Amino acid sequence: MMQQEFEDRAKFKVRADCYHKCIEPEYTASQLDKDEWVKEWKNGGI
Repeated sequence: MMQQEFEDRAKFKVRADCYHKCIEPEYTASQLDKDEWVKEWKNGGI
């Protein structure tokens, strides 16, 4: 998932360094689809 896709789904802006260091690796390691992963992330489940 690209940063813009994450921001569109989460309705939340993040700095590029935060996205690449924190969000992208966690998403890549996940088996969830994009929408489900963002939902879990927003709910503090990741």
